[in-house]
Amino acid sequence: ELNGLEKPGMIQINSTGTKAYISRSSTASSIDNTIYVIDLNTMSIAKEISLAVTGVPHAIALNPANTKLFVANLTKDRISIVDAVNDEFVDDIILPLGTEPMESMISPDGNYLYVSGMGIDKIIVVDANADSVITEIAVSEMPMHIAVSSTGNRIYVSTMMHSATGSSVDVIEKSGTSWNRIAQITDHRFNMLHGCDITKDDKYVYVSSRNTDGMYQPMFKINGEGNLGTLGIIDTETLSIVKVIDLEEFPSGLVVEKK
Repeated sequence: ELNGLEKPGMIQINSTGTKAYISRSSTASSIDNTIYVIDLNTMSIAKEISLAVTGVPHAIALNPANTKLFVANLTKDRISIVDAVNDEFVDDIILPLGTEPMESMISPDGNYLYVSGMGIDKIIVVDANADSVITEIAVSEMPMHIAVSSTGNRIYVSTMMHSATGSSVDVIEKSGTSWNRIAQITDHRFNMLHGCDITKDDKYVYVSSRNTDGMYQPMFKINGEGNLGTLGIIDTETLSIVKVIDLEEFPSGLVVEKK
């Protein structure tokens, strides 16, 4: 247990396993302008990195070289660039008003940063070397977590809403320097999708549904529990749902072990 963290959110650990960055919860008040640097050898706060503006610095992504950290401010429509060698703020990438950047993921080669614009229903593609926005991709309503294949050619996005059919997993294909949505995977058990991750071999994508409003009703309920969520497993070759498993209340983010 690590004491002293206020409203911790997402975590990024460097490739050597010596340092971690912790952002603020998406439910935090819009008053924070720092994120935490954790020394994993001592399990203590090594530093708080000050950013340019207050807000909710939530989504974070560390490049594979451990040299650059991207921090998306949920309420101030910007992505802060942090020098991850010296752990110092460098600059901001300003996004369109109302973007609400919710989550982010960097490509395996470190060249592209993908950011879910929850307020504009788009995935923003950032050149992670030039620190500039390349393009925006229209997706279903309220995009959340993002998973990128090991080749970098497929991007999967869990979205909270999809009109009358419920939530969907949107599939984006990258070809060279162009990106196109090629599929929307829906199911009545996908309600309020949140987490999204892919297996190391790229065969399966896992997604979690919060279902806090109870629009999906499972066959069985657990005594004393509220509305149950689900875990969906998607075959990436056929883009079909292999299985949906009922879970306990409020399953949100998820991580697939990459060993």
